[in-house]
Amino acid sequence: MSRVSNLETYISNVLYFSYEENFKIKMEVLQVPNTKSAEKQLRASRRKELGNKAVHSRIKTEVKKFLAYIDTKDIMAAKSQIMTVSSILDKAAKKNIIHRNVASRKKSRLMRRLSLLEANLQAQA
Repeated sequence: MSRVSNLETYISNVLYFSYEENFKIKMEVLQVPNTKSAEKQLRASRRKELGNKAVHSRIKTEVKKFLAYIDTKDIMAAKSQIMTVSSILDKAAKKNIIHRNVASRKKSRLMRRLSLLEANLQAQA
């Protein structure tokens, strides 16, 4: 591919807008790579970004499921779900998608919520 065709393909992507949750517009400027290695690095970083987004989304989904079990006071399902969440967090930390301390902190906070629920149910019984 020539430099001109590369420029034409990237010209449409130079400025794009993405809406955040609070509807603020965030403008990002994409840089046009100058060398073949920079083009390859750009493709690789985009692939990694998609994979990382998928993992972050899965973490959020599984944590929400766990919190829903906590809200309904379903201890058995919550214990099962905490194992799933813990596994996903550990795998993400192992692959450096999230920092290992972030994974540890999230697991600790979720475990604390589970133990508080267990204590409350035992006190009521």
